[in-house]
Amino acid sequence: MTSKLAAFVCRKAGLVVIIMTLLTLIPAYFIYKGLSLTVVLEEMLPIGAKNVELFERFGPQFGGANTTLIEVKNKQGDIYSTEFLEKYKKIADDVFYNPETYRPLSQSLVLRKTKAISGSSGSVDVSAILWPDLPRDEESMQKFRRAVNNQYRGFLVSDDETSAMIIADFKDTANFEQILSFFEGIQAEMEDDTLSIHVVGRPILLGYIYRSLDSVFLILVVSLLIIAVVLYLYFRT
Repeated sequence: MTSKLAAFVCRKAGLVVIIMTLLTLIPAYFIYKGLSLTVVLEEMLPIGAKNVELFERFGPQFGGANTTLIEVKNKQGDIYSTEFLEKYKKIADDVFYNPETYRPLSQSLVLRKTKAISGSSGSVDVSAILWPDLPRDEESMQKFRRAVNNQYRGFLVSDDETSAMIIADFKDTANFEQILSFFEGIQAEMEDDTLSIHVVGRPILLGYIYRSLDSVFLILVVSLLIIAVVLYLYFRT
């Protein structure tokens, strides 16, 4: 039986190649139509596990998987200038109001929840450090500086006080290519000789990966062709 099969393959090699190609292309077509290369974290977790149920229940409140850090850096000084803070506020607002942002998980210096705590004469004062208005005079700017040094230096403000941070968390169902384009648009609009913006996080990484898929497929096709040529030159078949 084996000998007959081998003889048939040798006699009808072209026909066998056509049949095998069709048998490969038909399921490949349906796989291509139904296959998604989008990485959805929730779909990778074991269904029914107690810890997964807790994650799904409280994930939108606490986030973490798609946390993105945005550094806004003053290249010609520190953050204590109205010009810099106005640019920082615009960037923070753009990120906060992005439709794919979990707003309760956002953090920046200009949000109302970013407060300074101080006490004197038997009282405790709790107030937002940059909400609703930015400092417009030297006294209010110095008050902002004291609040930063007391509570936010090393967290939302760099140790050298030249950079301020914005923290955002994006939905796992977000289009990460669009998120990447969103930040590239901010960089193109806001960056200049005095300001630089640096962004890092899982959404940015996945955005670059998804954007490069066409190049990956091209590399795959070229690799298969090279392998075929090498095999043909070596085996002459």
